[in-house]
Amino acid sequence: MSLLRRALAPLLACLALALVATGCDGCTEAGRLRVSGDHPYVRCMTVDEPAAREWSVGDLQLSVSGRVLTINGLTLPLRMAAFVGPGPGSADPSASIAALPPLGAKLTWVLGELGDSEAHARRTLSALAAMPGLSLVLASGRDDFEVLGDAWEGLDDAARNHVIDLRPFHAVRVGGTVFALTSGGPEGRYARNRSSCGYNEDDLDDVADSLPDADDARRYVVSWAGPTGGAAFDQQGADGGDPRLGAFMREEGVAGGIFAWPPHSAFMSTRVTTEGATMLDERAADPAAQAVVGRIAGPPVERRDGSRAPNGVAVLELREGGLALVSHTSSGRGE
Repeated sequence: MSLLRRALAPLLACLALALVATGCDGCTEAGRLRVSGDHPYVRCMTVDEPAAREWSVGDLQLSVSGRVLTINGLTLPLRMAAFVGPGPGSADPSASIAALPPLGAKLTWVLGELGDSEAHARRTLSALAAMPGLSLVLASGRDDFEVLGDAWEGLDDAARNHVIDLRPFHAVRVGGTVFALTSGGPEGRYARNRSSCGYNEDDLDDVADSLPDADDARRYVVSWAGPTGGAAFDQQGADGGDPRLGAFMREEGVAGGIFAWPPHSAFMSTRVTTEGATMLDERAADPAAQAVVGRIAGPPVERRDGSRAPNGVAVLELREGGLALVSHTSSGRGE
């Protein structure tokens, strides 16, 4: 037997090296969820369905059924904070996150970009965990599936009760409003690497199946990516949105939402109808409002004219009349 082991040792060593070199896609969860092609990505929304449960966060009652998270105890007007994480680099968002409570938000949306390394992503999550209240965290096209997984594992159960990983969810229901969700970039567009989160048309079909009837709840979308036909025009006037997301919104009767794309339009709100898109005045509520939020920290986004999109936090309100971008704080890095 020892002779056989010695004879097979070189072959086994080569096999092990080959598996490492190819990433052994079938050996990891990321590999099993990965879509190959010109822009490989991981279908983060197809992680295992969360277990049904009920729990409380302060005065709020939360429950999970299938891939829908329901939050009871919130009333209109509902003030919300929303931002994108620090993204590339090593900017620390902790101080800006710690400054959120005075804004009076009952709910905080984080539209991905938690950090490019496990340490940076964990730092962002830890800052959210140290803040009272409920934080709902999406994945972006920058976020690496395995980095996110390791970062989330660093939070204890108490923290994960109020800082919630939205990758397994298709919708969040708040009273008579439902927020349809996507995690990642559209089919690998803007992916940072082959393990970055993304979604495809099948995922959008699954989201549609999870939504309550339109007569039962008004609908918005929360997504790092933006849809075509909305606010996602680049600085040359080309529509940089996702046509699949645009089609999904039209088919499901959704006009408004909260997005992170395009980053140069941070802290702007647009009313989108079949007749086109028009800018909304700050504080104006509209059921077709598409609000674009910006990074809370990190390298500012430079616009074509040389100015910089500000870093900070968007303050939103959900009212009877629709969604409103009320104001935004500034981290002082944009101008």
